[in-house]
Amino acid sequence: MSQGDFQLISKFRPSGDQPKAIAGLVDGLNKGEKYQTLLGATGTGKSVAWRETVTVRCPEGTYRGSIGKLIDSLIGAEQFAETVEAYPEQWEIVAWNPETGETGWQPISAVSRHESPAEMYRLETSCGRDVTVTGDHSVWVLRAGKLKLLPGSEVVTGDALPVPRILPEPEKPFSFIDENNSGQFPDKFWQPDFYPTAIPFKFNLTEEFCQLIAFILSRSRQHFQEEISKDTYFHLYGDKERLGIEEILNRCNLSFTTEITPPRKRYGFFDKLSIRAEETKYVITVHNEEFSHFVWRNFALTTHRYDGNQLPDFWHGLSNHHLAIILRNYFGMTAGFYKKSFICADSGWRPFNNIQEALLRFGIHSSIENRTAGTGPSQYHLTIEGVSNLQSLQKHIGFEAPEDNKRIQKLIRESADSAVDMAASSVIWTPVKTVEVVEGEGLVDDFS
Repeated sequence: MSQGDFQLISKFRPSGDQPKAIAGLVDGLNKGEKYQTLLGATGTGKSVAWRETVTVRCPEGTYRGSIGKLIDSLIGAEQFAETVEAYPEQWEIVAWNPETGETGWQPISAVSRHESPAEMYRLETSCGRDVTVTGDHSVWVLRAGKLKLLPGSEVVTGDALPVPRILPEPEKPFSFIDENNSGQFPDKFWQPDFYPTAIPFKFNLTEEFCQLIAFILSRSRQHFQEEISKDTYFHLYGDKERLGIEEILNRCNLSFTTEITPPRKRYGFFDKLSIRAEETKYVITVHNEEFSHFVWRNFALTTHRYDGNQLPDFWHGLSNHHLAIILRNYFGMTAGFYKKSFICADSGWRPFNNIQEALLRFGIHSSIENRTAGTGPSQYHLTIEGVSNLQSLQKHIGFEAPEDNKRIQKLIRESADSAVDMAASSVIWTPVKTVEVVEGEGLVDDFS
């Protein structure tokens, strides 16, 4: 072998903690150290449960869903025998860089899958978010004012995890919703057994259609028909609610009929709970097969009987303008003011799962809390408080009712001394509330 400089040519660039490891090895060589050991192995350091939700930007579009389904598209479904690796091109994920302190799209150089260990760790933060990781998953935490990189098994209650202060708006947001961007990569991920009669649909993202999405989202106790049909049914109470949805359906050029049923007693969460109102029940039937398939695909198949609907995963492709319309109208039907907070109430946690993350588009941080009393009906609250969060809510999302705009201005003044506000940063450090050891879930997946 001839003498000369050794050159390594590769299309891959160091990422994560690799630059630091490389620098350490080079330093050891320059010092003349004879033996050096680089600790680490494939499938360690960044493994999360198959079901964990991720947002990844790919050449095909932006994927929002289970990390396991995404990796299935590269290496096939459920491989247990040994670690499997793949090297996607032009994949990016929103991540926080501890060296620069900035949050943004970072390249993914490789993915892998391996069997889950017997035990995993579910980390739940004080704001209601959670993630399930392996014991050797690398987790950045803020402990006693110092930044530490710890394995998942060493994270304890009181450690703070970084949550992005704001999520980027897509460079090319959706202008319409169809069968292709309703849940990404349908050919690879859709289960035909659940949806055997799919037909194409396409709806332009007008302001009225965004209002209709918000209305469907607010139907937390709406149980859609068990099988797909040409019609979609909505159950409403009171003339105000009926007139509102009828106007939206007319503006969306959707044909419908309205039937009346006997009045019933109903509680209003933000009204005085001691007062019962007799309200007329209506059933509105929308006669549009394309709309029926849109609802079935984006709401019915993701609805859990007791946990309610959730903001469809296509929200990640919406512009801030369209996302704000949906949130403004949804909050108008489900939220109100209480003391120094803006609170959205629902009977399940699912509606808040994506909404909490969607609010980060506007730099709004919220918390989710189970407020169920004893054996009573389930009740969950999504709470927004603190001057900066309330100001962002007013500025970027706003309210339809003039009295609500006056109320939030008063609330901002009253919250000026709130301890909820934090110093400006690209992330907010959220304390870990609980650390739970859970049984391994069969497969775990890695990004690097």
